[in-house]
Amino acid sequence: MATTCRIGILKENKVESIYCHYDGYPAGVGVILKDNYKTKEKVEELIALGDIAELGTTTEFKDFSNMPYKAYANMPLEERRKYTKDYYRWRAQPIKIKTNFDEQDYKYELGRSGVDFLYLFKDGKWFYLKDENEDFEELLI
Repeated sequence: MATTCRIGILKENKVESIYCHYDGYPAGVGVILKDNYKTKEKVEELIALGDIAELGTTTEFKDFSNMPYKAYANMPLEERRKYTKDYYRWRAQPIKIKTNFDEQDYKYELGRSGVDFLYLFKDGKWFYLKDENEDFEELLI
């Protein structure tokens, strides 16, 4: 079972976000975001990919579709985790980026989208949310 999340950036009082299917918990996606997507430019580059299956440490693409599963499974984990698997490049699906009216509207995505976590990049820092009745907390992992 997947731990899903949305990854967003606050731009001009609106939140642009994408869906991420795997490893959405703070020790997964949270760590990768905090360690590798530290600037507005890097976050915008990530958001521009649209919805993703799995967040990598870079937005670089590697086509695993012709690789036998055994070869993929035996690849070192740090090599597999390097590449973000977005649905557009990986599965030729349309790019999807959701825009919410404001930060409060974005909080409701927990219920509307059914995701487990929300991440928000604002003021040069990462924040996360697990419960829409709470406030975003700074990601300190």
